[in-house]
This record gives sequence, structure tokens and C-alpha cells, in this order.
Amino acid sequence: INQNGANVVNWIISEIIYFIICGILCFVLIGIPMLILLGVVGIVFAIIGAVNASKGIVWKYPMAIRFF
Repeated sequence: INQNGANVVNWIISEIIYFIICGILCFVLIGIPMLILLGVVGIVFAIIGAVNASKGIVWKYPMAIRFF
């Protein structure tokens, strides 16, 4: 459980960083589709991570920066 929790926290912190970067890129108009994609990826990764955690599998989120 501890490893799954650390992976989720790493993903949440990474997603916040990506959200800030996409927000800045909205001034160049490329950030708007990236924000939409980030929202979809955030939902899909959460579902995949929850299903794998319920099976006892430690799943490392792609694109997550490792803090913990």
C-alpha cells in the first residue's frame, strides 16, 4: 500500500506541474489542447491505478516525476 501511495502522490505533484506549464502555454494557444489531454490522461491513469492497486499490483504512472 505504501508504494502505491507514493506513486499516486508522485503523479499528483507531476500533474500539478504539467497543469501549470499548460496554463502558461495557453497564451500561445497550444496549451488548450494540452490541458484537455492532461485532464483525460489524469482520469484514465487514476482508473488504471485503482484497478491495479485492488489486484495488489504496484503500477508506476507514466510521465510521473519521482519525488518519493
